Amino acid sequence: MATCIKEYSSVRRDRDNGRGGGIITFIKTDFQYREIKRGKQLEYLIIEVWLGKESIEIINFYNPCQQLQLNQLEEIWEGIKGRVIWCGDFNAHSSLWGDKNDLNGDIILEFMDEEELVCLNDGSGTRMDIARGTESAIDLTLATATLADKCGWEVLRGNAVGSDHFPIRTEIGMDCSAEQEVHNDRWILERADWEKFREVSDALLFSVDGDVEDFSAGYTAIVGAATAAIPKTKLVSLGRIVPWWNNKCRMAVKARNKAFRVLKRTHNFQNLVLFKKAQADVRRTIKQAKKECWRRFCDSIGQDTPVGKIWSMIKRMKGNGKQYGYPGLLDGNTVITSIVGKAEIIAKTLSKVHSSENLSQQEKMARAETVQKHQQDCVRADDSADVIGGGGECTVYYH
Repeated sequence: MATCIKEYSSVRRDRDNGRGGGIITFIKTDFQYREIKRGKQLEYLIIEVWLGKESIEIINFYNPCQQLQLNQLEEIWEGIKGRVIWCGDFNAHSSLWGDKNDLNGDIILEFMDEEELVCLNDGSGTRMDIARGTESAIDLTLATATLADKCGWEVLRGNAVGSDHFPIRTEIGMDCSAEQEVHNDRWILERADWEKFREVSDALLFSVDGDVEDFSAGYTAIVGAATAAIPKTKLVSLGRIVPWWNNKCRMAVKARNKAFRVLKRTHNFQNLVLFKKAQADVRRTIKQAKKECWRRFCDSIGQDTPVGKIWSMIKRMKGNGKQYGYPGLLDGNTVITSIVGKAEIIAKTLSKVHSSENLSQQEKMARAETVQKHQQDCVRADDSADVIGGGGECTVYYH
């Protein structure tokens, strides 16, 4: 399925075997986050998100109609601290958030008492049984006591986006100032006017002296020449995440959503049939749009088509677009969330990876012999150049 939303990063946990299930959490790219842990047998994801100077932990959970155990919930909660929002499809019933009770609901109530959690649900139905026209509350939002009084909770009943579950919006009354990431333009070297670059740089560098203090002026001159002669890329917001989406897809989805609203308002057999037909039409329309888009792309492929372009198209067809955000990084026991801080950690890590300290004693000796041999070859080359009448210089760099 397509898992890319403009201006959002995503963390997902798919099932290893079988279809269905799986969970995904989207985070707006303005906000710093990190993944804490994910379930192996149980389907859950835990991330930490920074809202201004504070952070909250968000647990995304799915129970596929299985009997819950108290120790399972305790396993998920292990290591969790601070303010937490726990949301998902629990497939559990209780009169606290619905109209009946079951064993799963009793387990959750016991766990809530242990960990002092508050259920934000207001009793509204979160899932509609399409066949019967009845609603149930099985999607829960739990919050720690210190956070619950800052939260607002609402079921968005206008559009179920093709699911039998309604979207739920939880608003948290916290400062949400975010660090804006700056995306630098890249030089398009393939379209560079090198003759113009040479002329402009020569003219600008002519006035620069050879002093060290004037190095920055030389750098500015080179960048100025490049700006005049080499075009740059621009960060453009894509109108479509997937290349196959078209007006037919949009109209089919619109018709399905309208049929769902009619069914929800007046549940009868005729409206149920119309909704099922609209659902089938969406699947058929999207499948046909994908097929036609892929056929057009294949017809455009030639022997000079770069392999990278083909792989890029495959990813776009699946909805796997680029994500520009980067999760928070651990530096010892400290979580680094600033953009500059994360860049520094990556640079230090790469430096350590390529350091000579990673070599064994035998490998260090082999490297020293190679460097010495290279220097000797350079000396012989310099001697030969002197005989001919020239000069040369040999430099060996290593870390």
